[in-house]
Amino acid sequence: MTRFAILMAVALALGAPAAHAAWKPLVTPAEAAALIGADAVVIDIRAPEAFAAGHVAGAVNLPYPAWRGPAENPGALVEGEAVQALLRKAGATPASTVIVLNEGRDSLDFGAAARVYWTVKSAGISNVTILNGGLTAWQGAGLALSTIAREPAPSAAEFALSGAWT
Repeated sequence: MTRFAILMAVALALGAPAAHAAWKPLVTPAEAAALIGADAVVIDIRAPEAFAAGHVAGAVNLPYPAWRGPAENPGALVEGEAVQALLRKAGATPASTVIVLNEGRDSLDFGAAARVYWTVKSAGISNVTILNGGLTAWQGAGLALSTIAREPAPSAAEFALSGAWT
């Protein structure tokens, strides 16, 4: 088991902090739909072409490569300013509920969603979750897709990467 897998297993086992006792790091399509109905910010990390072909209505496309380090070290964290720009573009604030959405292909694809999850969490947003099974699960649940691109009003929120997760 890799260190990443061990850290994810420990994090999932520890669950949410007391302030968000009902919070879950993974949600079903039905749970995600309910959160979206309550104004959650949906960050779709798929490629722009895949996003354009069909996505969860209201989602914002912020492809996974934007969340990675520089070409010479893609495993490095992105700079705090870049994370702030991404979250502002999504219209997120520290009080937002954020759903990370991937394709749902395999464990590598889930690893990309987990990286974005922890980056968003490290930027100061407490209520972050991943749609378990990604867009594949969404479609499998019979939920609709949209091809209408959404450009949310950018936020002016301040975000800074931290090792202290809320």
